[in-house]
Amino acid sequence: MYSSNPEIVDIAHEGLRDVLQQQSKLPKEVLQSGLRPILVNLADAKRLSVSGLDGLARFLELLTNYFKVEIGVKLLDHFQTLGDQQMLMKAAYSPLDDNPDISRMTRLVNIFRLLPATAVQYLKNLTGLVVDVEATLHQSAPGPFTENLAKYLDRYHTEAAQNLFDNIADPRYIRTYRNVIASGLAPQLVETLSSRAEEICKLCFIDIENTDAIIPGLELIKQLSLTSPSWLPDRETVLQALVSIWRSILVKARDPKVDMSSVAYQQMPTLLLEMLMASLKQQPHIPLLFHIVEAFEIRSSFERSHVAFFLYQQVALQDSVEYRREVIDQFFQLYEDKSVTWAFKTNALRLIVNPTLRTYFADPDNDGSIIAYSTIEKIGRSIWKPLSVTSVAKEREDTLLIEIYALTTLLVHHCCSKVSDARKDIFKVAWMGINLLEPTVKLMAYVLTARFMVMYDTPVKFVRLTWTGLLRLKDNEQRSLYRQAIDTLAPCLPIRDRDPNKPLAPGAIPEWPTRVRSVLAEEGHATGQLVTVCELLVNHPDLFYDYREMYVPQVASSLQKLAFVQAATPEMKRLTVDIVELIFRWEKRRMAAKDEAMDVDESSHVTRKTRQSSPEPSPSKKARLDRAGTAASSASGSGWAAPGQVRELITAHLLRLVSTSSDPVARGGLTKRALDLFKEILGPKGLPNVNVKLGFFQRTMTQVNMK
Repeated sequence: MYSSNPEIVDIAHEGLRDVLQQQSKLPKEVLQSGLRPILVNLADAKRLSVSGLDGLARFLELLTNYFKVEIGVKLLDHFQTLGDQQMLMKAAYSPLDDNPDISRMTRLVNIFRLLPATAVQYLKNLTGLVVDVEATLHQSAPGPFTENLAKYLDRYHTEAAQNLFDNIADPRYIRTYRNVIASGLAPQLVETLSSRAEEICKLCFIDIENTDAIIPGLELIKQLSLTSPSWLPDRETVLQALVSIWRSILVKARDPKVDMSSVAYQQMPTLLLEMLMASLKQQPHIPLLFHIVEAFEIRSSFERSHVAFFLYQQVALQDSVEYRREVIDQFFQLYEDKSVTWAFKTNALRLIVNPTLRTYFADPDNDGSIIAYSTIEKIGRSIWKPLSVTSVAKEREDTLLIEIYALTTLLVHHCCSKVSDARKDIFKVAWMGINLLEPTVKLMAYVLTARFMVMYDTPVKFVRLTWTGLLRLKDNEQRSLYRQAIDTLAPCLPIRDRDPNKPLAPGAIPEWPTRVRSVLAEEGHATGQLVTVCELLVNHPDLFYDYREMYVPQVASSLQKLAFVQAATPEMKRLTVDIVELIFRWEKRRMAAKDEAMDVDESSHVTRKTRQSSPEPSPSKKARLDRAGTAASSASGSGWAAPGQVRELITAHLLRLVSTSSDPVARGGLTKRALDLFKEILGPKGLPNVNVKLGFFQRTMTQVNMK
């Protein structure tokens, strides 16, 4: 048993176990001679060794009844002697496993669990000593003492739990017990503490202002909740206590006079969020879900960047349509509650309702059942009708209006039949937003208005005002929203921009393409408006094909301005290539239509020659043939062709773009695209009669040759 070889010690230990199983008591002289080496060293703390204490523990496992429990007094003295304050302070800044004094102290703690049952009398003293040592060592996670103390406390779990309650106001005790729970080596202690969880809440959370008690209590509850996924969901009383603390923090946060900068108000929300979110992962709880949203109202610097994604997972990505519908219905009930803050309503729309509806409607198999008619009635009563009064709308925060516009746009787009009865109020809300000053609100209102006009008949007056307003809008830094609005409205203009009282004359140009030309002519000198028109043409080539002669000359002459000014961006250069390609494709389309018309003319000519040599057709058939021939002749001569100047402008622009680019063609990107387009325009299937003037590039080429 005293060998330095661990394998020999293990074999000797098993041998002694076998002997004790065969004879209940060892001879006194054998016992004394065997234990004397250990007991002699045990008399003096300086003579203690790790191997000797491990040996004593080995003997105690088999010979517990041969030892007196009073040995514990000596062990506690040695623990205090070895745990010199100066030594501990030095040990705190070095690896503890390499410290011989710490190693001997951990072995001393291990012996207590092996003493006779009356060793429970040392529980308070031993735990207090370990708490002091771990505090000095700044031990916030399970350390060298945790395992042995956990086994001891687990043996006397009832007394250990009471000892915690007696010292629960001391954060150091909470820390040590947390480490014991985290070790997983004290299951009986965990069970005892879990059965008294409500008592922990009462002791720690009784005074809502005493953060020194609340934080340790939260840490203890959190550690207990980690022992089982269902721990917290199964304890509704504990959950309610946590929500009460959360609400008290929220009340303080909503009072601008309360200082929320202390460390406590950074720690408490973090601890509470972790537990509440963990509970929601295990069990759906809609009221608790909306408490998570309140995290964004707390005025303290704790981490909450993950909360939005958590809520998205918990609601928007849920398979159950029924659950998502319940969440949305619950929100609109809360919206009607006047005691609920506008900040909460905004955040709930932003984090739960709108993402859930977007995800749901993005599924092509959705049946629209997530929104009921009763829900639409609530929305109309609590949101649309009040907001249709301009004075009420101006009292709302811009962020709330943005989310409301996003919600309404989704409903108009995907539930147009359900919201049809409320369309008058919806249009008032949309039109009100267009007249507000905040740029993002204005753009969101334009997006809603555009979607409304796609889905519903709208007086032509408002259609034209909206179209003109979008074209002339200057504060459009939110380019994605602006493009969404104008790209939504543009395709429906041939249908919506019709005045039933003033039918369009044959061959006349409608109002909507004319307004684009007006903006280009009047404000084309401004880069922003020029970019707007160019993007519109590129995104809707078929829509503007028949009216291209109104835009192509000026757009072509503006290419240099977009690509070669000092403020030109890569996006603007890319747009100029898009414009050149658009003009080229339009010309190809015109030439293809002309060739097709010529084929029809030739076919008609052959028909006429055949008719001369064949019997005379009936008068009605002759009239049909004449009309066909007339139509073909008319088509062959129709269609505006880009003049030579435009063709030269677009080819010269591409050549200049390629020659001045610092990016090699081999790398691909915009330079290669421009060169490929240049080759295609000049190729056999490109544009005829294109003259490329190289004089402009003579200086550049001369400099290259000189180098």
